[in-house]
Amino acid sequence: MTVPEMAVPEPNWVIPGRGRVAMFCLIAAESAIFTIFVVAYLFYVGKNPVGPQPRDVLDAPIFYSLCLLSSSLTIHQAVRALRNGKSRKFGTWLFATIVLGATFLYGTASEWHRLIYRAGVTISTNLFGTTYYSGWSARVSRHRRTYVPGRSYGIHSFWKCKPGAR
Repeated sequence: MTVPEMAVPEPNWVIPGRGRVAMFCLIAAESAIFTIFVVAYLFYVGKNPVGPQPRDVLDAPIFYSLCLLSSSLTIHQAVRALRNGKSRKFGTWLFATIVLGATFLYGTASEWHRLIYRAGVTISTNLFGTTYYSGWSARVSRHRRTYVPGRSYGIHSFWKCKPGAR
């Protein structure tokens, strides 16, 4: 007795779009870099007691972190308003995003100023300074290439959506 052959349907697989693949790659790369710095920190913690240590000079930037996280929510609301054709709401949400982003950038700049000029932490101070600034400079250079141009475009879009604008 033979078993009749059954047709197995092919799965409906669609190639993901470039944007989705790019976002996945960005998240994977950011996660890898973050993991590398955490592992390096855990490996070297306590092995270089010379100079200022993190507990001596770092404060938790809770307010500025909330500003950064909130800007994700406000830009989401701005996109939603734009998709619904509500340009005035879009402008309001976009302006809130710009303010929150500028506040975060101000907080980052003031933290770096305090660390460099008041606490004396530089890339050559000790192991903490080296790993701190290496991680931040990698992150800041990515933000400089994505965040600032994105916000600049957002400001341009905000002015175009103002009542009476062309």
